[in-house]
Amino acid sequence: MPFKRFIHVLILFISAFRAFPADNSLIYSNYPEGRYFENIYLDFKSSSTGLLKYYIKGNDPAKEVIYSEPLFLSSMSGEKKTYTITAFLYQESKILDST
Repeated sequence: MPFKRFIHVLILFISAFRAFPADNSLIYSNYPEGRYFENIYLDFKSSSTGLLKYYIKGNDPAKEVIYSEPLFLSSMSGEKKTYTITAFLYQESKILDST
């Protein structure tokens, strides 16, 4: 029985998640939380100005990184991988939104 490769993307939501920008959401992504059976590029966008950062849970140490390009999420054939990613939008050192 061949194993299918898939990636489980878990995005933590403190505010409501939208696949497209909404009035109450400042950060949105091109992929909603879910299982994906191929490698993906996870792209975050903001409907407001500010500094966009992210961190991936499980990285040692889990520190915030300035977001500059889409994140490549992958797994090898037969591998089941879970990514937990949180994005933050800062303006003048204050968090405006997080997903």
